[in-house]
Amino acid sequence: RFPWGKVEALLDVKKGLIGQVRFFGDFFGLESREALERMFTGCPYRADDIKKRLADFPLEEYFRGVDREEFCEFLAM
Repeated sequence: RFPWGKVEALLDVKKGLIGQVRFFGDFFGLESREALERMFTGCPYRADDIKKRLADFPLEEYFRGVDREEFCEFLAM
């Protein structure tokens, strides 16, 4: 749970690569989450690689009030 909403992330990881991600929760965003979910396909499941994928991504349009660093740590758990 984050201050801006509850998020559940389901990651399908095979051989160290993210195959699919699905986000569920009570968060509010301006954009549909499908583009965010697709951009992780093929990303190595390592914190540094997840941060690189999100570096130039407009994450705030998907999760209002998100803290980028906190969100990256959440995904890399």
